This record gives sequence, C-alpha cells and structure tokens, in this order.
Amino acid sequence: MMTDSNTRKFSVVSLFAGCGGMDIGFKQAGFDVIWANDINKSACRTYSNNLGNHIYNADIKNIPLNEIPKADVVIGGFPCQGFSIVGTRRLNDERNFLYQSMKSVIHDKKPKFFVAENVKGLTNMEKGGILETILQEFRDIGYTVDWRILNAQDFGLPQHRERVFIIGNCIGAENLFPSPTHGLIDENKIIQNSLFSFYNSLLMPYLTLRDAIGDIEELETLPNHQIELFWKKRHPEWLKIMQHIGEGQKLCNIRLGERSVHTWNIPEVYGETSKIEREVLMAIAAHRRRKCYGKKDGNPLAFSDIFSLVKIKNLLEVLDLLVQKKYLVKIEDKFELKNSFNGLFRRLRWSQPSEAVLTVFNNPRHYVHPSQDRPFSVREVARIQGFSDDFIFFGTLKDQYTQIGNAVPPLLAKRIAEQIFYTLSKNTKK
Repeated sequence: MMTDSNTRKFSVVSLFAGCGGMDIGFKQAGFDVIWANDINKSACRTYSNNLGNHIYNADIKNIPLNEIPKADVVIGGFPCQGFSIVGTRRLNDERNFLYQSMKSVIHDKKPKFFVAENVKGLTNMEKGGILETILQEFRDIGYTVDWRILNAQDFGLPQHRERVFIIGNCIGAENLFPSPTHGLIDENKIIQNSLFSFYNSLLMPYLTLRDAIGDIEELETLPNHQIELFWKKRHPEWLKIMQHIGEGQKLCNIRLGERSVHTWNIPEVYGETSKIEREVLMAIAAHRRRKCYGKKDGNPLAFSDIFSLVKIKNLLEVLDLLVQKKYLVKIEDKFELKNSFNGLFRRLRWSQPSEAVLTVFNNPRHYVHPSQDRPFSVREVARIQGFSDDFIFFGTLKDQYTQIGNAVPPLLAKRIAEQIFYTLSKNTKK
C-alpha cells in the first residue's frame, strides 16, 4: 500500500526503540517519528546516527510523562526476554511487566493507534492467560485491541521469524493487519480452480538466504562486515566441528537422520570410538525418547534395555568404557547420553530462508554460515533483517548483533504501518 506524499504526516512516539527497526518502517510508510526512547546506550547511538537525535537514552520507567510528546501513534517492542521460549520464561521476570510502562504512556497521551511487538512465546504462557491479561489492560483504558502472529518470511524477508503484533485504536476503527505477499507456490493447488489456489498463485516465492547475502562482498569491505573471532582462541576445536557440519546439518546426538551429525563421528574433538561403541550410542539415541522408558522427552536406559537392543556379550564393559570416554553418563543403574543436546552449530541453507535472527548470531556454536566455517557478520545479519547497507551500527560487535537481533524488521514494520496510515487517512479530517 503506497502513501501519498501530499497527505498529512501522522506523528509517532517510539518506546523501547532499540536501533530503530520499527521506526524505519513507519517512516517509510509516511509517518513522522518525533520522539523515541531506549535504555541501551549503544542502541541509542546507532539510532541517532541513522535516524536523528530525537531519541532519549533512559529507562522508560524514569521518564516523566510530561516529557513525552503527544502523537497519533505509539509504537514499541517492549522487552521480551522474560517471555521468550529460548530463555527461562520466568513469570516474575521484571521485564514481563514493562508493557505497563507502555500502557501508562498510551493512557496519558491517548494516541489514536498503538502497536506493540513481542515474541511468539507470549501467546502460550499460562495457556494464553498472560497475553489475555495484557490485552484486557489495554481494553480497560479505552482501546479496541487485536493481535496476530506474523511471520517475516510471508512479507518479503529472508527469514522464518514469527512475532506477536498487538494493534489497538480508540477511534472506533477496525485494526487491519497486512496480508502475506510471499509464500510457497504449490503447483498442485494452483491447478485446482479454487479461490485459495488463485490467491496462492499471486504470492511471490519466499526469499532465501542466498537472495539476502549471496552477493555480499568479502569481509571488511562493507561497513559492519566484521565477525566476532573470540572463539578461535578460546575454542579452537569449534573449527574442527564446523568442518564436519554440512549445509542444513547440525551437531545433534538425540536425533537420527541426515540432518544430525553426532559427536562420536568427530573423533578429533570428542575422542575415538569403535564400531561397537558407535552402535551402542546410536541404539541409545534412537530409543531414549520412547515412552516405554519414561515420561520425559529423554530417559536413561537400564542395562537390560540396552542389551535387548544391542546383544553383545561384553556390553557392560563397553558401557563403562563409554562413560570413561564421556560419551555416556551413569545415573544410578542406568545410562544416558552425555551430550543430549538438540542441535548446535546449525549450518543454514542457501536455498531456504534463514532461521529467525537472534542476538547469538555472532557465535558459531549456534549458527554457521552456509558455506564458510564462521558465524555470520553483522552486515549479513542486518541484511537478513532487512536493514540497508548504509545503515551503520555502533557499539561493540556484541552490541551490534544484539541490536539487530532485538529489532523489528523494517519491511514488516512498514507493512503494518501502511495499514494504520490507510485507516488514519480514511478516518481523520484534514
């Protein structure tokens, strides 16, 4: 949806702005961002150098309401670590209550619209009760509120990133959410003469990682195209591990199949194993998640259980040796994999969208470049998030990765902003 340059600009106040991902999208949709705030000094430096010095570096809880201007729209991605499925998801995490600071600003300034963003994990905390509490608190101050889970890859970004967006308004309008522009084209469904197949045929194909960074220049020739190299000195064995991980694979002991590379297949790092030892390890890996061995997602197996799977005379000797080699751990009279993780050193595929950009993309133990044995550079991660190459990030390398991982992708923000701009234009007299 395009905006008319002659149409009035609606004003925006941005809370928890970070480096400005959501603000970029609203500016591109025709809004005027007049005031912003974030607690992080490096993020504010990035914001001010790229978007202007209207950002206020302070904890929102300490900013008097009379210092925040009125605006047509208030936006904010209130901190999400307390809600994230990646973290501990503690209900009493103080970050879980920062939405109330946003609510206080909205209650005081009475913007026509507000937009809040958070992680998908918010929707199932307390079986949806946490989200419903947040929605009700916004309703209680006079807003019609709706929410959707939007996936960045459906709107032209090369990453599978699902986030919750909450939109509210107090002008009696419908809260419009953008429709997907990209998707997987299913030729069989297109052949069927139905409304769904017609709509599906209009979608553009998902963008891939190659679309985003396949043409990028060599390291250090673009701004912010450096990578964090701390791991080379602290963990020299990581390079050896990466050399065993193919495109689309990960280091994973508790899953079988072509995507999983097991530690016992990397002897130069984890130690030599015999054919019989690997057979025993594979048997345990294949059966430890079966319900007959316990209620957990992974359970230690008794000697008798393992013997029923691998009938060798010296099994107990083999198991004890695997404990000594630190491939197994003995729990009372049962045996469990020592490294029972579900995926490290994930090497992404060129031909698919990236996994969701997180703040740990500087660490190859989490994510690995599709064809090089290294993590992604700041600039590569910024491109996956949809930041232009002339948007410069400041702070330490860790700061920069954190800013990008926490940002709302500008293009997705723009798609949401366009819907709000349309509604405001239709319902506001010039």
